[in-house]
Amino acid sequence: MLIFLAGWAVDFLTGPHPPANKAPVAAPSLRPLSQFSVLLLWIVALVFSLALLLELRLPIAALLGAPTGALIWLAWQRRRLGFGGLPAAVSAVHRQLPWLLSPSGNEIVVLGAAGYLGHLCVGLVDTQQLAPLLTVLNPWGAFNAVLAMLMVVGLAQVGVNPIVTVTLLVGLLPQLAIEGLTPALIGASLMVGWALALMSSPMTASMLILSRFTGVPATRIGYRWNGRFLVASIPLLAAWFVWAPF
Repeated sequence: MLIFLAGWAVDFLTGPHPPANKAPVAAPSLRPLSQFSVLLLWIVALVFSLALLLELRLPIAALLGAPTGALIWLAWQRRRLGFGGLPAAVSAVHRQLPWLLSPSGNEIVVLGAAGYLGHLCVGLVDTQQLAPLLTVLNPWGAFNAVLAMLMVVGLAQVGVNPIVTVTLLVGLLPQLAIEGLTPALIGASLMVGWALALMSSPMTASMLILSRFTGVPATRIGYRWNGRFLVASIPLLAAWFVWAPF
């Protein structure tokens, strides 16, 4: 909610406004937005249902639920073609999937390698050698969540994928047992840092894909278009991490 309100405020204050003397136009229909929201809620419900029914971890359920939901949605759009639209949906996936994924091969490799690198780093770090670090970080208490968020965002700007940073921090911070740094606070700060990194760093896979689709340089999207939002949201979220009861 804080991220949403910060984005709305930045858009309202800095975005273009119609002239005052312009004739009023009818407000656009909210039906497409409501339909899209229902679709998103249905996909989330599908993922959680798979996790509960098949007793899977949530990330595995998401990997199964997202493509399954896409196939069901394609079949629903082609349901008038017979057999519930499933054959037509499978044919569309077979025809269009290589065209969609082949240009993103480099980004997919970077994303997968980053996840493996982060998991490998956690295994290589000797937690017993972190005792001096604990003496430095423990007095900061909950403010370490702000440092973790800034670390995820900052390292993403120089090419360190958030998967690496988040995987490393989520494996190390709980073991330090810093007073005031609860698991809920760690999770919130890392997820917020990940989100801010994805919308600001021109070196993340999502930003590279967006740049390729739109033809706009990734630096322009991350720094010029989203820069004000990043500057406004970081202090707001930092204050929330420090003073909110987690």
